Amino acid sequence: MSQPGVKLIEGGLSAELAATLPPRLRHALDNPVRREILRSLDASKCSRSVQEITNELRDGTVSEIAYHARVLEQAGGLVVDGSRPGSGGRQRLYVSGVADDLQALAVLRVTRGADRERGAMRGRHSSNWLTAFRIPRPGLTIRLGDRKGGG
Repeated sequence: MSQPGVKLIEGGLSAELAATLPPRLRHALDNPVRREILRSLDASKCSRSVQEITNELRDGTVSEIAYHARVLEQAGGLVVDGSRPGSGGRQRLYVSGVADDLQALAVLRVTRGADRERGAMRGRHSSNWLTAFRIPRPGLTIRLGDRKGGG
């Protein structure tokens, strides 16, 4: 369950919550996936690659998590803590950049329940939404009218 008085708008932070954050982190923490990345790193207390974070979260592809990690890194929410060889070259290892930021930690704490509920609802309903918007491909092309001049 979400905390009483915590309102998230389409997964984003309310104006009241955003106002409690340093300006550099407002946009970065306005996304539930980015908040989950930070919670994951704060809980583990060790540096991890995007692949390891993706495996733990199970919410998105490696490229999606890599995008969110870049946004967090640019805002100072993630800090590069070295690298190691990986399947596609060198993998950056990240640690939380908000471990000492009391406002950011408070936002992560109070939004945890709402983010988890949102993730559960998204997983429960996603296949129904995809089915509703699927457009069948035509199996046969029908030509209307006569062809003239061919033979």
